[in-house]
Amino acid sequence: MTNIKRKIITYFAIYKIIQKIKKSIYDANRVGEELFIITHYIYNNQIKNNIYDVLINDPDIKMFSIVKYFNNYIIFEDFIKLFSIKLFKINIKYLTYFIRGYYLNNNNNLYSTNINTNYLSFNYFVLYDFYPYFLEQIYYYIKIHFEINNKIKFLINLDEDKYSINDFTDICTYKLVFIHKHKYYNNSIKNILEFIFTNISDIKLLNTTEEKILFNVYNTVFINNNINY
Repeated sequence: MTNIKRKIITYFAIYKIIQKIKKSIYDANRVGEELFIITHYIYNNQIKNNIYDVLINDPDIKMFSIVKYFNNYIIFEDFIKLFSIKLFKINIKYLTYFIRGYYLNNNNNLYSTNINTNYLSFNYFVLYDFYPYFLEQIYYYIKIHFEINNKIKFLINLDEDKYSINDFTDICTYKLVFIHKHKYYNNSIKNILEFIFTNISDIKLLNTTEEKILFNVYNTVFINNNINY
């Protein structure tokens, strides 16, 4: 197959998935979780070709709403790179529901943090991923939309990661680290959590346990107490 035909098929899949995300906040959240599971499955099993055949042969994944949009001719890393660019052009409401579905789902979470209601001299919040593209877009979003945006590091993930909380985050290749030391005024952790929980004022608007746990920390530390760490 020519590269042109492959690109057309890839762009069509991206278009259909983006349209599904924009259908409702519930679809956005669900697609985020589905794509997380698919991405982990493809990355962990080092699948390079015939991804559609591989996905429909998994009894759980074949039931996902977005599987039908994939094709054997799609190169997954090309897909995820182009998809990330298109994703960050949609309405922030749908974008953040997708992001929470992807990073804060009930399967395996792609984040770690030591932030809590107790005072600490050094805090971190880390997002992990198998590919760099979503993390790159989040990094650029924070840089553009928050006036003060220092203390953010986009890094290759090492086997021995001092931020990692489990074996799952150890297998991820990339990480985006938000650091705050209390001698600095700006809090980059507040920025990323403000992005993740855009337009969320009530915990009832969240779906998963992990979303609710992190929102409670964000709400307690940064909103109700108005702490300027």
